[in-house]
Amino acid sequence: MVDALADKRLESEMEGLEKFYQSVRVRASEVTSASGKQQVVKELYERFFRKAFKKQAEALGIVYTPVDIVDFILRGADELSKKHFARGLTDEGVHVLEAFNPTWIQNGGTVELAA
Repeated sequence: MVDALADKRLESEMEGLEKFYQSVRVRASEVTSASGKQQVVKELYERFFRKAFKKQAEALGIVYTPVDIVDFILRGADELSKKHFARGLTDEGVHVLEAFNPTWIQNGGTVELAA
């Protein structure tokens, strides 16, 4: 893919992205708490969708699931998994698939559930 795009003269497009990436790096390096990290992800997600999918964002809005709700969902799913399958979400060999989760925040919550 890199080779295919190499001769497409995308430097001007990449300049704007590099500035954006640098601002993300700086902002992320300043965050120390889990809630702060979630806030950064939420804001980046919202900004991305407002710019990349402007019409859809205006028509449908941008949906973000608060961390407390994600925790509730994961703990409930873990409890039910243990009850019905004798294995929790964090047990070896258990794979969590979430097709409707573009930011994978829930899967990050699964990792935290294991901690």
